[in-house]
Amino acid sequence: MLKYSMNINIIKTIKYTILATFVITTIGCSLTDPSYTMKISADTIQKNITSSFPVSKDLSVGKITLVDPKVMLKNNSDRMVTGLGFAYKPPFFDAIKGTLNISGNINYNKDKKAFFLVNPKIDDMKFNNSSLSSMMPSSVKNSFDGIVSEVFKKYPVYTFNSKNMKNKLMQQSLKKTTIKDGKLLVTFGL
Repeated sequence: MLKYSMNINIIKTIKYTILATFVITTIGCSLTDPSYTMKISADTIQKNITSSFPVSKDLSVGKITLVDPKVMLKNNSDRMVTGLGFAYKPPFFDAIKGTLNISGNINYNKDKKAFFLVNPKIDDMKFNNSSLSSMMPSSVKNSFDGIVSEVFKKYPVYTFNSKNMKNKLMQQSLKKTTIKDGKLLVTFGL
């Protein structure tokens, strides 16, 4: 029995040594900056976010549908820009169609193991290629802001593959996110 117990302890020691070696090399440990940066392309985010649309919401007067998201990652910014098509269908009238440009910060939710667009703000709203932002009553803008916020709280822009051991380890050591050269840079470290 003692010999069997010693073999299990040796196996556990080897297992933890291999795991520690994997973590150190995955994080890219150096003496000056023990960090690793993962690059997530706009195309990857685009594919992830597109699967969540179209999204419709009934309003007190009419219905709004958000469609066709277009992800844009602007350099040296902490905000992601998303273009969306929209259709507002008031009762008894044809739908009004246009576009929205929305920007928001990227935030990691540890519980959901996903990145979400937070604090979304409508930067521009167009109908027939004319900007409506300056003419839009605040009540309408607030309704659109609420709908957009609700949608992006529900649907992540990127989710880690939770079956991948490397991703599981990195999720625990997230340091910061930035946008550079059209990519979301996610930095992990000790």
